[in-house]
Amino acid sequence: MASSLQNQRTTTESRQSLQEQANKLYRNRKAFQDFIHGKIELHPVCVRIINTPQFHRLRHIKQIGTCYYVYPTACHNRFEHSIGVCYLAGKLVRKLKERQPDENITDVDILCVEIAGICHDLEAPTPSNIVANDRNGVDVDKWDYLARDSHILGLNMTLDYERCFTSARVIKSNGENGGNGTNGEHAIVPRKQICYREKDALDLYDMFYARLNLHRRAYQHKTHTVIGLMISDALIAANDSILIGGKKITETVDDMKAFTLLTDDVLQLIIHKKKEEDSRGKDNPQLDRAYQLIQDIMNRRLYKCVSQTHCKDKNLTKADVLDGLKKCLKDKSVPENFIIVNIVKFNYGMKNRNPLDKVRFYKKDKLDTAFKLKKEQVL
Repeated sequence: MASSLQNQRTTTESRQSLQEQANKLYRNRKAFQDFIHGKIELHPVCVRIINTPQFHRLRHIKQIGTCYYVYPTACHNRFEHSIGVCYLAGKLVRKLKERQPDENITDVDILCVEIAGICHDLEAPTPSNIVANDRNGVDVDKWDYLARDSHILGLNMTLDYERCFTSARVIKSNGENGGNGTNGEHAIVPRKQICYREKDALDLYDMFYARLNLHRRAYQHKTHTVIGLMISDALIAANDSILIGGKKITETVDDMKAFTLLTDDVLQLIIHKKKEEDSRGKDNPQLDRAYQLIQDIMNRRLYKCVSQTHCKDKNLTKADVLDGLKKCLKDKSVPENFIIVNIVKFNYGMKNRNPLDKVRFYKKDKLDTAFKLKKEQVL
């Protein structure tokens, strides 16, 4: 009898201890107000990551780079985007855990995915079905930046990721082609992947179309591209004159401390360095060139876009174009190094393939059977 009471007391104490830990964890969660997702609460571990110098660096890196010079409202940064990706990653995994308890998704699993989301812009992300999906391109990174960028650019695109989140299920699929080795199909070892209700296929098409639309109207905008080229030339010219953490600009990539200090503010460093050397009467032609390029950007004296054309040759390279231009410029007064060729390829994220070729779907009455939808079955 005494032993039974002791066991009950121990069990009660253990439950109270776990509840206290849970309450403490909840109290330590930090709330963020996001203009896309509303109120966001993050795990203390994610908050600790946010409070590192490496993550704070993202406050000073524009989310869509030089688009800020084309769309003045596009002043949002990688900082808030990464927080949004963290939030969506956790939200999606919680949905999966709620609907599929047999998958044994733990709180630790959820936290690991959230950490992957919060860290995805600190370095090249490791491919995953959740944050950076290299299989079919459907991931929370894309859901966040498409919604965030289109809103900040004033393009008002409607992206219903909530609907896709609600229908997402983990199902064992036969892989790339869904083949089973019969009828000449190449059999692939089945593996689990996130699948969606067949009725949500249009929402996924909308996502890929939004991506294409943003590339056409913003990410590959000709003025954005031109300014990017001018900034690149300015950084190259200033490389030997600007030290960041004791390193040249090109050397920072191999030094974490120096790289942490490298942000979009480097353009201001060039301006200040130029004024400092001018006050000392020091002559520095390369720094002068970098400074002049920055001033040209600010005053809208940009490189000229001479011509644009659509090309049917999908394998065309910059070298091919330059060879053709050299023949046209023979005996002309324009030096070859004054010409920059930029080839832009627009697609839905999978080059020439249907973007949903590698996405798998299921039907309401067959929750554990994944299949591929053909384009004509959707549109």
